[in-house]
Amino acid sequence: MYCRHCATELAEKAVACTKCGRRPYDGTKFCPNCGKETQEGAVICTSCGVALKAGGGTFAGDKSPVVAGILNWLWSGVGNIYLGQKTKGVVFCVITAFFIIFDIVTCSLGAIFHVPYMIVMIIDAVLLANRIGRGESIAEWKFF
Repeated sequence: MYCRHCATELAEKAVACTKCGRRPYDGTKFCPNCGKETQEGAVICTSCGVALKAGGGTFAGDKSPVVAGILNWLWSGVGNIYLGQKTKGVVFCVITAFFIIFDIVTCSLGAIFHVPYMIVMIIDAVLLANRIGRGESIAEWKFF
């Protein structure tokens, strides 16, 4: 990851730039993915194609972590569809349907497996939404 203000290379989880002291995504001069200079107001980096988040504003591709988490809490997989992972979302919607049928058939004994699955799916959606919010692109089957 690179500071958007001064292009200093930073650790992936850095909360402030070690050179200029700003938050890594506060600037607009450089790409956070490749560190190349970007055009003012650009929505993607012309060098690597990553989505840019301009100066603390929101990029149209931003997805709310809260919405993604709630959707996966209501029906696991829907949050992934909301995040753009359509194939992964549909697969996990089918798995969720299986768990619900299993819960009904076993008089909620299936909850032993269903509840941990739901928790993992909620965490997955929230963390992926945060990555999208930072301007990262996520692959179709990317987790966390």
